[in-house]
Amino acid sequence: MQNTDHGNVIAVCNRQEHVQWLIDALDDERDVVLADHDSVERIGLLVDAAKATVIFVQLEEGEIHSHTSLIEGLLALKPGLSVVAISTDVDQTLLLAAMRAGARDYLRVGSDPREVVNLVHHLEETTPARQAATPESSRTYSFISARPYEGVTTLAVHCALAMLTRPPGDGRVLLLDLGLPPGDTQLALGLQPTYSFLDAIRSVRRFDQTLIQTAFIRHDSGLTTLALPEDLKGMAEVTAADVMILLNVLRSYFSRIVVHLGGVEPTDFVRLILAKSDLALLMVEQSLPHCRSSQQLLAKLANHDYPVNSMGMVVDRYSPDVGLSASDISEALELTLFHRLPPSGLVRMQALNSGQSIFELAPRNGYAKAVHEFTDKLIGCSDHRNGLSPRRNWPSWLGRLFG
Repeated sequence: MQNTDHGNVIAVCNRQEHVQWLIDALDDERDVVLADHDSVERIGLLVDAAKATVIFVQLEEGEIHSHTSLIEGLLALKPGLSVVAISTDVDQTLLLAAMRAGARDYLRVGSDPREVVNLVHHLEETTPARQAATPESSRTYSFISARPYEGVTTLAVHCALAMLTRPPGDGRVLLLDLGLPPGDTQLALGLQPTYSFLDAIRSVRRFDQTLIQTAFIRHDSGLTTLALPEDLKGMAEVTAADVMILLNVLRSYFSRIVVHLGGVEPTDFVRLILAKSDLALLMVEQSLPHCRSSQQLLAKLANHDYPVNSMGMVVDRYSPDVGLSASDISEALELTLFHRLPPSGLVRMQALNSGQSIFELAPRNGYAKAVHEFTDKLIGCSDHRNGLSPRRNWPSWLGRLFG
C-alpha cells in the first residue's frame, strides 16, 4: 500500500525492465507513475496531478543530449522538483551530463532497493517547506526608489522584522536586497554576507531546505536575508528568466518576501519582480529633485509597458511643515498615497550604525510605530491592483516642472 504521507514518484523511461525495477524497489513505499510522453509540458502536468516531488529520468548513451535537455526543461518548469537520473551502468560521461543538467542524484538500474527508498526519503525530507507553502500562498512586497538612499534600506529591514510577528507567524520571512549599494540591509543588521543572490541563481536547481538553512544569512531574530554580491560583474549574465525561476522557488519556501529595490535602474528583471509582487511601492521624499527623479523612473517603467498606476507611494521623512505636501506628490506622480513615514533622523542613524533595529533602540519612537502601522496595512492590502486607485490630475505648477 502506498504511503499517503508523501507524493508518488514519476518515471520517464521507455524500458519496461527499468520501470519494473523501480516498482519492485519502492514496493509499499510509493506508487510509480509512468510518464506516457516525453514532452516537458505534459510531464509537468503529470507532476502536478500526481503531487510528485521526485522524478526518475532514464539516460541512454546515444541520447544524452535529448535526455539532459529534458531534465533542464523539467527543472526550468518545476524548479523544486528532484530529478534522479538512472541508467543500466554507472557511466562517468552520463553521470557528469546528468549533474550538469541539474539532476540531484544518479542510480544504476538494479541497485539495492534500500538505496532507492533511502534516496527518495532523503529528497522528500530536504524539501519540507515546499509542501507547507506554495507560491500561491506566499506574498511578495517590493519597495523601489529612483535614487539610492537609506530610507528604503531602513523601511525594508524594519518591515521584514515586523513581518516576523504577524500571521502566519511561521518565521519564514525573507529580506531580498537587490538595491544599490549592494548589501546595505545586511550591513544595517550587522550581518556578514557569505552567500549572495548570484549564488542562489547559480544553485537554484539544487534548492532545498537544507541549503536555505545552511547557506542563507540569518539574523538573530530569525529573519532570513539574501542580497546582491558586492562585486556585480556576474550580474550581467543574469536574465529575467533566471529571476523568474528563483523568485518562484523562493515563494515556495517563504511565506512573505520583502524586496529592496532602492536606486536600481528599471531593467527587465526589476520590472519582472515588480510585476510579480503582490504590492509594489515607490518611496519618495518631500523634495523637488527626489520627485523629479521618481517621475523619470515611472516614465521609464511606463515606456516598457509596466502598469505604473498599479503602484502605491510612500512619502518618507514626512513633515506637514514642508510646502510640498504628500497629496501634491501623489497627484504629481499619479500614484495613490499608501503611507507616510516620519523623519526620526537621529534614531535612524543610530540603528544603521549599531546593527540594532529601532524596535530595540527606541520601540516607542514615531518611526517604529509608523512601521508597525505600515506593515499591518501592507498585509491587509492583498491585491494592490484593486486596493489602490490611481491619481490622474497633476497640479499645474508641478506639471510644468515635470513637463
